[in-house]
Amino acid sequence: RILGNLDIEIIDQSEVDRAQQPQPGEPDEEAKLDALDDPLRMYLSQMGKVPLLTREGEVAICKRIEEAE
Repeated sequence: RILGNLDIEIIDQSEVDRAQQPQPGEPDEEAKLDALDDPLRMYLSQMGKVPLLTREGEVAICKRIEEAE
C-alpha cells in the first residue's frame, strides 16, 4: 500500500526473470564486453611493441628542445 502511494510498481519474480532473458537478435553481455574489449587489447598489444625511451634518448631529446628555445 505505501509503495503504491509512492508510485512504486510491484512485480512478480517471473516478470523479472523474463525481462532479464536475452531477446532474440540481442547479443549477450559477454559478446558486448568482447566487442568493447577488443580495441583495448589491440591498442595495448601494439603499445607493447613500441620500444621505450632510454636514458640517453631522453637526454638527447631534452638537449634538442633546449637548443630550439
